[in-house]
Amino acid sequence: LVAGISVGDIVLANPLLGPESADRYEIAAAPCQELRAALVSAGVPHHSGAMVSVLRAVTTTQHKRQLGVERSAISVDMESFAMARAAGEWGRHSGLPGSALRVFSIRAVSDGVDDELPPEVGGFLDENGEVRMLNVARFALGGPSRVKALMGLKSRSDKAAAGLTAAWRALWPVLKTL
Repeated sequence: LVAGISVGDIVLANPLLGPESADRYEIAAAPCQELRAALVSAGVPHHSGAMVSVLRAVTTTQHKRQLGVERSAISVDMESFAMARAAGEWGRHSGLPGSALRVFSIRAVSDGVDDELPPEVGGFLDENGEVRMLNVARFALGGPSRVKALMGLKSRSDKAAAGLTAAWRALWPVLKTL
C-alpha cells in the first residue's frame, strides 16, 4: 500500500486491521522483535507495520494508496485478520491463558502499490482458496494481452514464493524456541 515495498519482500504485520475501522488485533511485541532480528540476520528484505485485511481484492493503484492512507497500513491481504481473530477465539474457548497462544503474520508481497491488477483477479479463487479454473480460462481467452497479464501475475507470485521460502528458512529456528 506504500512505496518502497517490492514484490518478494516480506511483511511482518503488526497490528492486523480488519475490514471495519474498529477491527484491530495487536501482536505481542516480543515475538515480533525476535522474528525481525532473524530476518535481518538472514538478509531477508522485510518491512514491519500495519496490515489491513479486506473482503475484496484491491486491484488499482489509487485504491491501494487510499487504503494505505485511510488505515495507516503498509500492506493488504484478505485472510490474516480473520485467521488471527479465529486463533484468539479458539485459545480463549480452549481455556488457554492469553500469553499461551502466540499469533504472528508474515506475508510475501505479490504486487506492489504501483502494480495494477485486472479486476477479474478477485474471481480467480473461491472462498476456500481453490482456483476457479473456468474464471481464469475465460480471462485468458480475452486475448494476448490477458495472457501476458497472467504471466506477469505468475512471475510476481514466483518472486513472492521465493521471498516467503527465504523467510521461513530464517524464522523456523526462532519459532521452535518461542
